[in-house]
Amino acid sequence: MKKNRSVMISLGMAVILGVALSGCGVVKKAASTKVVTDASTDASEGYVLAQQTGVLGEKWSEFTVQLNSTVITLPGNALYLEKLGLKMDTSLMSKDTLVNGGNRESVYFKNEFGDAILVTLMNPNRTPRALHDCLVTGIAVTEYDLDGGHLNVIFPGGVGLYSDKSTAIHAYGSDYEEYQSDTVHMYTWHVTDSYYKSCEIDYDAASGKAVGMFLNF
Repeated sequence: MKKNRSVMISLGMAVILGVALSGCGVVKKAASTKVVTDASTDASEGYVLAQQTGVLGEKWSEFTVQLNSTVITLPGNALYLEKLGLKMDTSLMSKDTLVNGGNRESVYFKNEFGDAILVTLMNPNRTPRALHDCLVTGIAVTEYDLDGGHLNVIFPGGVGLYSDKSTAIHAYGSDYEEYQSDTVHMYTWHVTDSYYKSCEIDYDAASGKAVGMFLNF
């Protein structure tokens, strides 16, 4: 059962990776919170660093994510994650890998304890840009990613891993797409004028608890 559920959750991860690779542009070569600042970009095409208020929103479309006690608003910066002790996993892709303008790549960021989140980075410029300097436009996490026990991830409206379906539906509304299998129920909210902007929460079919969360700007 757990193995099958893992496969279904991986479908959500595959969606993120698929979106990131759809225009593959790699050029070879709430509670009390604190605000992270100090980053800039010359972004174009409407993608710029979001104002960092440090407040977890109520609606998914506010694109806020709380990592432990820190709230980040998307689009953000990789430096924000590094300040929280999350380092880019460069085993498959270097920080200096060039990403073509307008394209996205996904890579894991991990802390020293083994906790991980899957981060989507997007180059908002018209010219190639190093992966590390791209905008953070997506954050995803599953129950299998936080084995280290030192990272808590909360989405807008207080939606977190192991929360009930009612938490997300109350916060995000009933205008969602639903897919159900014997092991996992997937709920997706999205805006009609964007291919990327969406939120998906995956639930274990038996327990009804959230086992995967995906937020994309």
